[in-house]
Amino acid sequence: MSDPSPRDQMQKLEHALRLAEKETVAAHVEARLSELPELSERRAVLPSYATIVRDFGGVAQQPLVLIHGLGTDWRLWLDMVGQLSERYRVLIVELRHHADAGDAPPAAVLDDLADDIAATLDALDINRAVIAGLSMGGAVAQHFAVRHARRLDGLWLIATLAKGFPALLDRATAAEQGGVEAQVATTLLRWFTPSSLAANTLAVRYARSTIRRLSVEQWAASWRVLATVDSMQGLPKIEVPVHVVAGEMDVSTTPDMMRGIAALIPSARFSVVPGAAHMVPLEAPRLLSDILLSRP
Repeated sequence: MSDPSPRDQMQKLEHALRLAEKETVAAHVEARLSELPELSERRAVLPSYATIVRDFGGVAQQPLVLIHGLGTDWRLWLDMVGQLSERYRVLIVELRHHADAGDAPPAAVLDDLADDIAATLDALDINRAVIAGLSMGGAVAQHFAVRHARRLDGLWLIATLAKGFPALLDRATAAEQGGVEAQVATTLLRWFTPSSLAANTLAVRYARSTIRRLSVEQWAASWRVLATVDSMQGLPKIEVPVHVVAGEMDVSTTPDMMRGIAALIPSARFSVVPGAAHMVPLEAPRLLSDILLSRP
């Protein structure tokens, strides 16, 4: 029998490294969950699919719904749950095309995802909540605020956008032409600071592993849905407390872009997290929690 070729050896090594990365992330999640309030995984049956909602905290507390960004999942928020659950009943949902909602019918426009959040609240018998989102999750949160204003107690918008642009569609096409793996490096460069990437932090390893979980179809569908975001006309009508937060080193949704969103909302506060790039909940979870929990 001939020895494995160099290519076969490299593929075997790459497989081992990816497996070790997944195991490291899973071990961190297990350790973090052991330190947090008891987790209840609740099945929410929506009009067109069913999903799992992670529920932390007592039902007597005000509900806070956290919505992750494109390419990540519910675990994005884990390092913030401990602080946030001191004041809120923390509920973490997953968007279509991702993880537990990966088999849901494709969404055509961002309004579909906003309506999914409203249907999730219905399934959990929750009338009103504070809604928070990062990146694509923040875009969904804005559309929810416009479409379901009566159900909103507050809005947290983190490193997000309020209007689509052509480059979002290009990212869908790039994956269809070259695969999701080819998008990993460029995506991480947009998401994290150079120091986080150089150190290959646990946050970077988590993000890399979640991107790789997506199929080309899920990745492309997510970018095409995100491209439909357009809340500019609705933002000035929001009347609940709003906190808009940017990462100081974010090149995707820059502080200037986020400041522009805040300027459209009469009730909005604006903050910048120093030293953080796009994935603020991963690079600066404690500081972001402190900012969001601070009083005006």
